[in-house]
Amino acid sequence: IVMSNFDENKHPRASDGKFTDGNGGYSAGVNKRIKWANENGKEVPLNADGSLDDLKLQELYEENRTKKKKISDYVENFRKGNGVEGEITLSDVGEKERKAIEKLTGEKLTATKHVLSLDELRHIEKRHGTNGDSDHSMSDMSRYEQIIDVLQNPDTVDFCVDKKGRRVFSNLYRDKNNNPAKMITFIKNYDEYMQMVVEAVCDSRRGKLHVITSYTKKREP
Repeated sequence: IVMSNFDENKHPRASDGKFTDGNGGYSAGVNKRIKWANENGKEVPLNADGSLDDLKLQELYEENRTKKKKISDYVENFRKGNGVEGEITLSDVGEKERKAIEKLTGEKLTATKHVLSLDELRHIEKRHGTNGDSDHSMSDMSRYEQIIDVLQNPDTVDFCVDKKGRRVFSNLYRDKNNNPAKMITFIKNYDEYMQMVVEAVCDSRRGKLHVITSYTKKREP
């Protein structure tokens, strides 16, 4: 299997503009998966002859859907008071975000997981949930599901700073040198708003990066 960005010029299209296999065109489902991969910076898997390996693409697509459902179930159970405990793994730390963090901090990153704990979820809901003290930008469940996309395909990755421009460090999590963990903000722009995800780089032996908060702001015209 060859993993590659999908070059439309090298693949024929049917008369309706959809990708085609040369025998009538791909189904709407296949085109949906191709569109998802391109929009989310995923490399489309190809066979050795350069044709689309949709079995592998579907596997990647369904894996992403499963991860998002896990997040929405976690949040929904919390909102219903169903005794949510512990933390959930949002996704693995991919090579793209690993390189971005290492470039920013100047340090090698060994963490392998992005996680969200109950304490952080409680904070997000209190500040940005349906009845949030600050705003209601995380009331829509899709915003929680998008946390994965923001982490994996950010437009900007930078140190988290306060209103005076001073860098912010975690009071709860420690780095591998037992210092307050660095806080990093991932930002991704969507059509009408931008979503921020703040993470503590607590790169300890536990191998986890903790999401501290997430919220959205309206994009400036």
